[in-house]
Amino acid sequence: MSFKVKVVYIDEETDSVKKLFFPRVIRRLSSGLPGINYRGKVFRALPFKADNIDIVLFDKEHPDEKPEKLKDCPLVTVHEAKEMLENLVPSAHEYARTIEYGRYIDQEKDQSIPNIVYADPVIAHFHDRLTDQEITSQIIPQIHYHKPNPPQFNSDWFIERTKWYVYVLVNNDGITKNDSIGNAFYSSNQRIDFISDALDNPSKFKLVDSAYFHMSSLLLDPDEVIQPSIHPKPIPQPCLTSFKEVILNQPVKISDHKTLHEKWGDIDFEERDSIRPSVNGVMYDHWFRFDLSFSNEVLADLFNDIFSIYNFEHEIPNILSTANPYSMLEQSFVLPNIYLTPPDLPRPETKIDHKLWTQELESENEFFSKANAALEKKLEKVTLDYVDAEQKILVLINDIERSKERQKKQINNTLKTFFGQEIIFLRRGIKVLRNFESPDGVYKILQQLIRDESGVPKKTVERTSHWLEVAKKINTGKDEQGRIYIYKTNSNPTRFVVLVGHKLDQKSDIEYLRKNDPPKEWDK
Repeated sequence: MSFKVKVVYIDEETDSVKKLFFPRVIRRLSSGLPGINYRGKVFRALPFKADNIDIVLFDKEHPDEKPEKLKDCPLVTVHEAKEMLENLVPSAHEYARTIEYGRYIDQEKDQSIPNIVYADPVIAHFHDRLTDQEITSQIIPQIHYHKPNPPQFNSDWFIERTKWYVYVLVNNDGITKNDSIGNAFYSSNQRIDFISDALDNPSKFKLVDSAYFHMSSLLLDPDEVIQPSIHPKPIPQPCLTSFKEVILNQPVKISDHKTLHEKWGDIDFEERDSIRPSVNGVMYDHWFRFDLSFSNEVLADLFNDIFSIYNFEHEIPNILSTANPYSMLEQSFVLPNIYLTPPDLPRPETKIDHKLWTQELESENEFFSKANAALEKKLEKVTLDYVDAEQKILVLINDIERSKERQKKQINNTLKTFFGQEIIFLRRGIKVLRNFESPDGVYKILQQLIRDESGVPKKTVERTSHWLEVAKKINTGKDEQGRIYIYKTNSNPTRFVVLVGHKLDQKSDIEYLRKNDPPKEWDK
């Protein structure tokens, strides 16, 4: 006995949904996915209605949906058919209307908008760490509209639910972005690293729609900062907005939340590279795993926020970083007045020129006048040197951050290269390992575990049934308080699931192990 479903398709001529007269039984395609017979050929069955497995969609015209021969696609049992259909995306209506099937969507046509507009000057503050002083300068926001360019659902990313977890599967992007002098500040395959960082550290990023515009953190010209009287005109500063309404001088509402953390809080997740295709037949590069309390709609909203931030950061690096000194500019939370050219503002009244007083003093005492001029030049040079040193400090800070990122990636690459086939590392353990002064002690134990498991002393982790702890001291480069917890799998090539910890976190680590005893679904 086989399971029959109703079948619908999109009519190309009328661009409407139509139903086949007879229901169809479920067959198994060579990919293992469900299929239906149409005129002697078997097409992949696609979800159509959320949480309803009794009706499916098929696309007989789609160039990537190649049908298979009927003789190569056997019938499946009722139980197998229901299990195959339940594994399709529950939010099926959204799936069927994604960009892959974008020819059925009425695309919104953008109004013609200017490339650049200007807003009223704002007061910005530049902190000089050397003098520990705030330097105030007047800046004109030079606003560009950043049109959304999100990755495409189904082809670039996907949501898959199982009995135990919900997964967001993502492909890398392969984008390279250069700065003004040709250095790449984003290289290929950065999307996954950025998502991981955003989920790990949501307080680091502002939301795209949290302000009417966002200002670049590029340093100002030192001459203009310290000698505004020489450059009386306000300084233009690049800004981005996600609202075309702002560019068109129309009203629009910003988000009530300012940061990713303010909206989503701390996010508990796991991640790893994918090792098999998803239920939609696509092989993705990576997955992020969440518990079932996350609905598909919530995860789609969360990831759309992250994708939007990522696109902004590609345009201007760190523009949405909460470390950006202009990231919480108060004027950006008020709908600005928009001008097609820089606003012509009245100049402030001319202040008393101290040089005139100096000239008068020179007539009375030339010696002190020259000495005063010399001191002014020295003061100007010292101040410029201070600002220059400040810029160098910022460069060094950026170098340190890049070094940390390189070390982080080096650890990730080492784990993947030398242990990736046989050991799965839990994400919270990788974060702990990155904070060790030296990971060599952990590497040594893991190498021994792979070569001769019996030679590594182990003991059962308290209050767990499946986890073991390496019963020896592990050097962290700073102390001997490292911990390694092991779960031995029954599958190949993966032999172990490992959590790296530290004695200071032992209580919370054991609670985590108890909740994942044993760990499930690492074969995706």
